[in-house]
Amino acid sequence: MVRPIAFIFTSKGASPDVHRAVLETEQHRLDVRGVSSVDEGCKVAKQLVDEGCKLIELCGGFGPEGTRKVIEAIGGKVPVGYIDWFPEELEKRAQLNRTSG
Repeated sequence: MVRPIAFIFTSKGASPDVHRAVLETEQHRLDVRGVSSVDEGCKVAKQLVDEGCKLIELCGGFGPEGTRKVIEAIGGKVPVGYIDWFPEELEKRAQLNRTSG
């Protein structure tokens, strides 16, 4: 049985109808969606859960507060996690952001 799961990322100008991909393995169907805001992420998460998604991972851009908003938006129906960074990696990320514009 293939388990439907999702990853939602934030990016300026992202649209979940355009910036999306589906990857399938024997175990999982991963639905990847890009959103431009936490509020849009909440709407997409609700839609995914309504379609049968069993687990949602969020990019670090949601942070703890945004992740809590997504959990509330879906009524806690499925597990939701978000990506975090080790403290020693934060400076590398900051440097990348400074050089990427």
